[in-house]
Amino acid sequence: MFDGGKLNNRNSFQSAMGKFQPVFLLLLSLLITGCATQQNEAPVAQVQPQEASDNHASFTNSQFSVEYPDGWEVKEQQQLGIISFISPKETELDSFRENFNAYAAATQPGFGLDDYAQLGVEQLEEALDEFKLTSLKPATLSGIPARRIEYTAMSRGQKLNYVQVTAVKGDFIYTLTYSGISSKYGTYEAQMERAIKSFKIKP
Repeated sequence: MFDGGKLNNRNSFQSAMGKFQPVFLLLLSLLITGCATQQNEAPVAQVQPQEASDNHASFTNSQFSVEYPDGWEVKEQQQLGIISFISPKETELDSFRENFNAYAAATQPGFGLDDYAQLGVEQLEEALDEFKLTSLKPATLSGIPARRIEYTAMSRGQKLNYVQVTAVKGDFIYTLTYSGISSKYGTYEAQMERAIKSFKIKP
């Protein structure tokens, strides 16, 4: 079970996480802003759905596959390995588009799943306005042990709900996230859970 206590050798751990920081910070910016609503985005590759069934499409790359709602926009930050799945605008005035993000990054030797979960919570608490951790518990992702973090925060005057599921396999850490307006959480919950359950790490 996850131990919410302080990490041992925290300074050395955070130093070793230096290579992981750019990925975390980019992912954090996606969570806060709703990615596709911004005017000045970094160049991304548009991805076409590979197959569709039951109103869902499937994305796959060399590291993982995941299902997402059919009709959602898919963007790929190829250099960082981040894939974003972005809901359509409900109206022209829609200021935040609910989104999932998936990525894989190299781990640091000697650091485990609970270490990454603990540091992630600490970084989120520092970076997000009115951050509130609502749940941190064991979970599974692609059939292996994972940690599921649920929290809320404020962004541009709106309260957002976030879900982040992280697993470590071999030399990689895999993370799937969801962010959306709190009042719409129930609308997107089933789609979020399906994406999490469908996520498969390739051998």
